[in-house]
Amino acid sequence: KLKKYWKVLLVSILFIVLLEGLNDPKFGILINIFAFFINIIASYNLTKITLKIYENHHVNFKEILDIASDKKEIKKILKWVLGQALYGLIILLGFLLFIVPGIYFAVKYNFVRYIMIEKNIGIIEAFKESAKITNGHEWQLISFSLVSFLVTFVGLILLIVGVIPAYMLILIASAYVYKKLSIHHV
Repeated sequence: KLKKYWKVLLVSILFIVLLEGLNDPKFGILINIFAFFINIIASYNLTKITLKIYENHHVNFKEILDIASDKKEIKKILKWVLGQALYGLIILLGFLLFIVPGIYFAVKYNFVRYIMIEKNIGIIEAFKESAKITNGHEWQLISFSLVSFLVTFVGLILLIVGVIPAYMLILIASAYVYKKLSIHHV
């Protein structure tokens, strides 16, 4: 699956990296704000693209910046952003509580981003669903996270160029893990 759509994933990731580079005070506040919002849309679409690739649906380059044309999709993106912000806040608070709770929350709620896109449910419901599908699989998910970290580290060792293929592999592997866990709990 990665072989078929690696170019779309690569362009998506490079586009997000480029936008991150624009988030610098030297470019001015308007460019920073513009880059921030486009980055949100690109990140949302990258998650959608990853799910589509896993499900063997066709994806193309225009989906990288597919800006919502209707109010429902805009609301869905805003809800997704709030869900991601809450996820980050929960992890941060968990890490402030002696690191272990942060790791636990990161694993427990890791799939909120997929659930909110795929099932179009509310933020709290997505967190509950993620907790439900990860229940009993925490150690396997921690192991998966460690392997993902090692793959990224090896990518860094390979003169930084290896980070992008490593990230592409991790994106598809994460979608795979999410789909397997969600099918198991249907």
